[in-house]
Amino acid sequence: AAQAGLRAGDVITAANGQPIGGRDALRNFEGLQALGSRVTLAVLREGKPVTLQIGLKEQPRSIAGAEFDPRLAGATFSELPANLRNSGLSGVLVESVARGSRAAQNGLQAGDVVIAATTGAVDDIAAFRAGFTRQPADLALRVMRGGQQGVLPMR
Repeated sequence: AAQAGLRAGDVITAANGQPIGGRDALRNFEGLQALGSRVTLAVLREGKPVTLQIGLKEQPRSIAGAEFDPRLAGATFSELPANLRNSGLSGVLVESVARGSRAAQNGLQAGDVVIAATTGAVDDIAAFRAGFTRQPADLALRVMRGGQQGVLPMR
């Protein structure tokens, strides 16, 4: 998303002239497009209309935490499985955490679901990534673990 020119806080209002009413509508639109196709997005940025041209490419199934922020090094993140999304949960799954890594020292565990960060709400990998376009000085993750929410400061 960031490579396409999208920024945290941007609101996509249309894709190729088709109104987009929310996250599900955008996912449906995206799912009907061929990989590599060009899409024109109408975006509201700080209340002003912006037009972006983007190319659709396949998203990786899992992403190393170090790609977002050094404090997440050693963790691997992925989209939530369909069964969790269908239960109404949104966020990103902590797929694995390397023993002794910085992410492990910060308390992340495999199976945690990151639902928010200091950078904002985390609906999916794209939102998680968008929050790290500028590295926050202070970083905390709100996670679901075993049905309980908690906050983990990342150092």
